[in-house]
Amino acid sequence: FESQGDSGNLEASIDRLLNEEKQMRLAENVAGTRKAATEILQLCFEAKDWKLLNEQILNLSKKRGQLKQAVQSMVQQAMQYIDQTPDIETRIELIKTLNNVSAGKIYVEIERARLTRKLAKIKEDQGQIAEAADLMQEVAVETFGAMAKTEKIAFILEQVRTCAILLFNMIYWKINPRVFDADTKKDKKKPKEGENIVEEAPADIPTLLELKRIYYELMIRYYSHNNEYLEICRSYKAIYDIPSVKETPDQWIPVLRKICWFLVLAPHDPMQSSLLNATLEDKNLSEIPDFKYFSFSGDSGNLEASIDRLLNEEKQMRLAENVAGTRKAATEILQLCFEAKDWKLLNEQILNLSKKRGQLKQVYTSISLGSAVQSMVQQAMQYIDQTPDIETRIELIKTLNNVSAGKIYVEIERARLTRKLAKIKEDQGQIAEAADLMQEVAVETFGAMAKTEKIAFILEQVRLCLDRQDYVRAQILSRKINPRVFDADTKKDKKKPKEGENIVEEAPADIPTLLELKRIYYELMIRYYSHNNEYLEICRSYKAIYDIPSVKETPDQWIPVLRKICWFLVLAPHDPMQSSLLNATLEDKNLSEIPDFKMLLKQVVTMEVIQWTALWNKYKGEFENEKSMVGGSLGDKAGEDLKLRIIEHVVYWFS
Repeated sequence: FESQGDSGNLEASIDRLLNEEKQMRLAENVAGTRKAATEILQLCFEAKDWKLLNEQILNLSKKRGQLKQAVQSMVQQAMQYIDQTPDIETRIELIKTLNNVSAGKIYVEIERARLTRKLAKIKEDQGQIAEAADLMQEVAVETFGAMAKTEKIAFILEQVRTCAILLFNMIYWKINPRVFDADTKKDKKKPKEGENIVEEAPADIPTLLELKRIYYELMIRYYSHNNEYLEICRSYKAIYDIPSVKETPDQWIPVLRKICWFLVLAPHDPMQSSLLNATLEDKNLSEIPDFKYFSFSGDSGNLEASIDRLLNEEKQMRLAENVAGTRKAATEILQLCFEAKDWKLLNEQILNLSKKRGQLKQVYTSISLGSAVQSMVQQAMQYIDQTPDIETRIELIKTLNNVSAGKIYVEIERARLTRKLAKIKEDQGQIAEAADLMQEVAVETFGAMAKTEKIAFILEQVRLCLDRQDYVRAQILSRKINPRVFDADTKKDKKKPKEGENIVEEAPADIPTLLELKRIYYELMIRYYSHNNEYLEICRSYKAIYDIPSVKETPDQWIPVLRKICWFLVLAPHDPMQSSLLNATLEDKNLSEIPDFKMLLKQVVTMEVIQWTALWNKYKGEFENEKSMVGGSLGDKAGEDLKLRIIEHVVYWFS
């Protein structure tokens, strides 16, 4: 408007700029010519005179000796006005003007392609699909050296989308699918002298991986026209392998379902068979078990046929001593039975496979040295918690116990199975049967079992013996655990086993830590010692619990434990061990938090006469509150013993 103000009107301003443009053009001043030409267009745009804008674009492009840089700048400038036109007719007119100007000019071929795409979009929105397709096919972007790869692919995919099925085959070959697997993270090489400088793709162009998905979705549309099920399946597989798809269950689950459907629909041939087997090995397939079973049985039509086929495969692998193949076939048979929820058949197949002549022991082991008789057992153990009822669960556990009986390479699995069965028996109130089952397994001899799992198992044996009041056997079993094991430094790096040594397995996630096991151990020992009123041993057990860091850090935990230590110290007969523990407890700073108990211990340790009546009146309430914690059924007996200890104290100090 400043230019307009100088000359008084739009025409005068344009005339002045046209003269300026002419002078610059004849002087071959590129920057000046380009500046004058773009200012003319800007004046027309600001005045919203779209007719004059089109006229000036045509006028400037036809000037004798017009510089190509000026034409390119003009086209790029005018393209910015397209989305600001007042109506569709004006927009189409401006695009057509720019197309006419850029026709046949290689230096604006990219701009011409973008203009064509805009015009085709308008035609498509107006329902003129054929006209849109014809417009797009006029441009051969695959020959444009300066156009970004992603923009080329996006343009060709638009051509494919809009064209008829008959022309589809002629266009899609322009894209090599391998282009989508290019490493986009690699640094782009700088063009050498004489090479085309590749332009950046516009911001609205999808990324290479987004274009890959669009490409294969279009291929699926094409193959669907001819019912080419295998090609449809392969296209879905390509989409499934895109990282952004595989990371999101909401995306990959529906795609994987389609892969399964089209695999079953596709005629049987080597390619279909290969893709079927590859899909079956996909871990994600376990998320849609119905499709896994359907895909597996698609070849043979039913569960029995699938199992027969796998049994033949297992036999070939076993006789060839192919460990991995034998293990894979055996576990797949079990998986089929599980997915079909045929528990009877599952038990039969476990027994059947375990009795095969020359069956490799590693078939029952998982991934360990020479690993083919622990994979099957481990696989089936995963199904135990998914059984429909207790009877089925017990039957499966018993089957696995029968298979693993007498086999040292599945001794750990057998111990875990026994523990599961004992838990079921205990829940049913059959404590004696549960205890007998647990005592059949001597885990202390298992070299490959984790230390914490061994201790946890033995503690279960002790607990069940105490529950059935078998105190003799409980003591024998408890002696299998050396209390010093709980003081081992768990932070130290584990030594790697030397050649020939057993590789120790990791303990399952539900096994308590060493310090948690320490507390369980001493709580069980308290139950045992309480049976014989061994007050000093009960006290020492509570002291061991008190010294556990997690207990000592929490007042809510250590205060009740320290109270018990005090009571049992007073109840324990006087001897050097009791005296030593009594003095050590008195020196504990935490005792000041429970002053009544500190005073009680001081009375016991000093050479003073203790009046039983006064002491009992003072501590009777505390004693009654602690009854359940000082032995439960021992309550009355403990009261009598407390009186006896006070009498002994008086006699001891004054004798």
